[in-house]
Amino acid sequence: MKKALKYLLFILLSVAFSIFIFYLYVEDNTVEVFGLYYIAPPAGLLTGIIFLLINHFFLKKQTNKTTYYLTRALLYVLLYAIICSILLFGGDIIYELSN
Repeated sequence: MKKALKYLLFILLSVAFSIFIFYLYVEDNTVEVFGLYYIAPPAGLLTGIIFLLINHFFLKKQTNKTTYYLTRALLYVLLYAIICSILLFGGDIIYELSN
């Protein structure tokens, strides 16, 4: 039960981090405000879930604490950048391919 609550807290913090990053990015443009409300929460949710899955299945066996945290931080940032770019620009690519 404690692990489940830790995972849920991590996912909620991931969503909050995503909203905070998008809030720093928004300048009052309508399209960017759309990203704050409709792209940031799913991006944080997907990043948190995928990160936890990769962490559980592939990154459990590290022993060096320095590379342990550095690997996870870089993995999270990389996943977040990929998922945000897919959610921000993916709709345009799908629209262009369908026409």
